[in-house]
Amino acid sequence: MKALLRFAIFLSFCIPGFALAESHSDPTAGPTVVFNLNHASRSDADKARDRHRRPQDTLAFFELKDDMRVIELFPGKGWYTKLLGPYLEDKGELYVAIGTSDIESK
Repeated sequence: MKALLRFAIFLSFCIPGFALAESHSDPTAGPTVVFNLNHASRSDADKARDRHRRPQDTLAFFELKDDMRVIELFPGKGWYTKLLGPYLEDKGELYVAIGTSDIESK
């Protein structure tokens, strides 16, 4: 339950003017968010969670774009941080706040 609350808080700060959107599982439904799921910062345990968390679909639902400014609150072990950091590093900005000591550095 804590993880769900953390995720909800994280997403509430990511997207200005949040509104429900159609599922992006269908490639014709809207823009696709493409992450480097094999990035060096991600552990095997992080990659194993992808199947159940479906990061592409989850963050596409919120219409994440690579030029956004995102704040992640309560990142826990940094599962989303390790996806968002490389995705936003060229054009966007990622701010990680409260509880960053749990994130493993690679």
